Amino acid sequence: MERFNRKRYILCLQYIVRCIATVLFLNFPLTAKQIPETTIIKSNKINKKDADIIKAIGNVEIKRGSNILNANEVEYNQTTKTITSNSDVKLYDEKYENIFFSEKAVMNDDLSNADFYNGIMLFKNGSNISSPHMNRINEDIITMSKANYSVCPTDLYNKDITYEQITRELSKQKTPLFSLKSHKATANTENKTIKLVGTSFWIWKIPFFFIPYINTPYSTEEKMSGFGMPSLEKTSYYGYAVDIPYKIKTQRQIFKITPKIYEKGNFLANLKYNVFSDPINDNNKKNERNFKFQGDITNDNGQSKTLKNAYGITEENEGNYKKWRGYASVQGFYNVDDLWKIDYNSKI
Repeated sequence: MERFNRKRYILCLQYIVRCIATVLFLNFPLTAKQIPETTIIKSNKINKKDADIIKAIGNVEIKRGSNILNANEVEYNQTTKTITSNSDVKLYDEKYENIFFSEKAVMNDDLSNADFYNGIMLFKNGSNISSPHMNRINEDIITMSKANYSVCPTDLYNKDITYEQITRELSKQKTPLFSLKSHKATANTENKTIKLVGTSFWIWKIPFFFIPYINTPYSTEEKMSGFGMPSLEKTSYYGYAVDIPYKIKTQRQIFKITPKIYEKGNFLANLKYNVFSDPINDNNKKNERNFKFQGDITNDNGQSKTLKNAYGITEENEGNYKKWRGYASVQGFYNVDDLWKIDYNSKI
């Protein structure tokens, strides 16, 4: 029988302990102890209303993380951890630079979740959304009922403006040229997009058309996929026109369609499609390419029959009038290698 070897036993035991410690370390890594964020309340006067409620009065400022709340008067319930303000409220989100206003608000003490009543959401370019009830589910998602989205930029954006001032300035402004009125809206501040359900598109005070569902970037984000900023133009023969561009953008492709509807019933659709090289490989000339297509489809509706050419002859008299018109252009290049390049350009 082999003699008991104490030294070998100790070495084996140490090895087993090291193995167990390694497994525990891999599955339960050590982390630095995080200090939780605190909510800081400042005001001219702070009273204890009862055992649960603390009341802050005058120049109230509540700060938590990237959120700063300003109000005239608030009540903090220590049991439910909620803050209630029945006076004018402003919440500034430093992270996304959006400002919320309301005449009344109820929110959690970390300011991430809030209900704003008669609320206004102001974007960096001065465009805004108003709603009788805004629910800030968290710092990224805000739902709104009966939302009125004024997409036109203004000079209203100001971090120091109050609820009273913003409502007064909005009431003094003329009716926006373009606005969207929706049954329900959901804004995503992280992705800078907004979903609109049951939406009527208004030009000044006139509802122009109805869209059941839209998912589009904020009017501040021109480089993202979705509906772009609408515009209004006027032509001598067709009258006023409204165009609403829609764009789909990927890393290597851009597709854009811009329909135009004219006052006299004419219609035009402009298409643009662009394929280009991966921006990451721009320094590599081999296989670099760029393809551009642009085209128009127009329903003239008889309005240009009286247009005269350089010789004073109308299309109708010339016999060449066409109700439907089209235009297409293709151009681009392709680098075979560092020396050889193919260019092309054609129009019809």
